[in-house]
Amino acid sequence: MPSPDLPVSPPDQPGQSLAQLRGALCPAPAVACRLLALDCARDDPRAQRLRMLGLRAGVDVRVLHAPGPRGAVLGLGSARIALGPELLPLLRVLVP
Repeated sequence: MPSPDLPVSPPDQPGQSLAQLRGALCPAPAVACRLLALDCARDDPRAQRLRMLGLRAGVDVRVLHAPGPRGAVLGLGSARIALGPELLPLLRVLVP
């Protein structure tokens, strides 16, 4: 049975990669978005690590520091998660 955590997104799925938010203005204190999927294979070690950090499909996260050349910082509950620039294109998010 496939895991419901961070499914591989089909090309026609709505949303955009976190990297596509680069340069977007983040109103204070943060931009809320919903994590939709991960754009890599389910058994990729990066996907496993993101799941261990709590980044799963359907969770609401806050973009605390907008994506840039050095990465981004997400807020998940009371935790802050810093992601390097190589992971940003993998996370598909929906910004309301």
